[in-house]
Amino acid sequence: MARLDVMDDIISEDIDKRISRLLEQKEKDYNLDLDFLVIDVKADIIASSNRNRRFKGSAEFYDFNASKGSFFYQNKFYIYAQVFASFDANKSLGYLLLEYDLKNLEQFLNESKNGFAYLKEQSTEKIIGTKPEIKLGIKSQKDSISIGEYLVVHQQMSGALQQWYIFYAVKKDIALSFFYNFIRFMLYLSPFILLLIVFIAYKFSYYIVKPIEELTEVTDEIVISKDYSKYLDMASTDEIGKLAKSFNTLLTTMDKTLFASDAKSSFISNMSHELKTPLNAIIGFSQYLITYEKLSDEQLDIVSNIEASSQYLLEMIHGILDIAKIESGKMDVIVSECDCLTLLQECFIMVEPLAEDKGLRFEFKDEKYIKSVLKTDVKIFKQIVLNLLSNAIKYTQKGSVILEVSSEKGLLVRVKDTGIGIEEKEMGKLFKEFSRIDNTLSSKQKGTGLGLSLSKKLAHLIGGDIKLYSEGTYRGVCAEFSIGQVPLRQEKR
Repeated sequence: MARLDVMDDIISEDIDKRISRLLEQKEKDYNLDLDFLVIDVKADIIASSNRNRRFKGSAEFYDFNASKGSFFYQNKFYIYAQVFASFDANKSLGYLLLEYDLKNLEQFLNESKNGFAYLKEQSTEKIIGTKPEIKLGIKSQKDSISIGEYLVVHQQMSGALQQWYIFYAVKKDIALSFFYNFIRFMLYLSPFILLLIVFIAYKFSYYIVKPIEELTEVTDEIVISKDYSKYLDMASTDEIGKLAKSFNTLLTTMDKTLFASDAKSSFISNMSHELKTPLNAIIGFSQYLITYEKLSDEQLDIVSNIEASSQYLLEMIHGILDIAKIESGKMDVIVSECDCLTLLQECFIMVEPLAEDKGLRFEFKDEKYIKSVLKTDVKIFKQIVLNLLSNAIKYTQKGSVILEVSSEKGLLVRVKDTGIGIEEKEMGKLFKEFSRIDNTLSSKQKGTGLGLSLSKKLAHLIGGDIKLYSEGTYRGVCAEFSIGQVPLRQEKR
């Protein structure tokens, strides 16, 4: 409006016509209780949307220091803009003002017996609306607080009224009535919600739990009957159906695998028995020739090699046969009460000549052992200990082999040697069938690579385990054979 050409009339004698009509029309357009004023450079009011204010002297609030802006004066809000001549942009003709009485804002502030609203100016403490009986300090742009029986919220206004805050106070019982009503509603509704949840849970459990129960039943039947040809019939396509399909695939694979395993075990067993008969004959004839025939040194060496090779092959066949029995579940475990100390002493005496032949220090230590009687398979127990002792003596060229027994978490048998040792990266190979460590010392010793693998399987068969420890090559090995069975009774020696 300040830039319209009609404002040039400020310096003419026709002021009260065109400019005033413009101001009156704009006031009607806004449809608010406000007033437009035009003052000249002398601060005289020369036009107004209110005809009674035209030519009524100077504007006492005239103290503008910018081309446009806003200010407050006596509970009135003013917005002003400087008017320049259209023919000279640097020539000031006066100011155009919009005057608005802030008391008119009271019509927008709701008030009732349960709450009220008001406006407050921060610096001058001016208030528009019902003066509240509560005192509330302004600490932030937006906040809510509980004071007495009221809940009060306030927020800073924006724009030209940014120094003002709008407050709204309402009684707590009214403010919280919706919350209380909602709680009552939920309490009344909770039995129906509970019934709905139970119904939904029952429906879902029927579709989820029932297939799982069927899967469990089939699994139990398979465990009891060892029949892997069973089939789980389930037509659903959800996750349970996918699980059933995978389970059927697993059963099919297991059935084929077990058939192949049984065929392999049967073949190995038959072949082993077929090979053992001629081998025993070869060993017998070789021993007869060595003992009773007068052979030359060259002939004696040849026959001795035949006997040793036959013994080596027979040992391998026995190992393969034992592994096949374990894998097929046909290895018999005969559990009986036994004195473990006596068994260990028997094993020690059996291999002591081997250690003496190599000039090794061979010791048996039982200081940490509490005499006890355990239930285990005597034959398997002795076979495991003998395998560990034989291995230790075989791969130890000088030094010592020590057999220790202690009552740690049941029974713990340690076989320590000062032999060739094992690198950590090679440790995993030792418990695989026909696997041996590739180094110079181990390659000089005859072995099938079945001893430790067989011993570990036998240990698992009687509820035990075998672990190996070594600090590296040429630093020896410690083999631990543990059985976690609790002793039947213990006696102090």
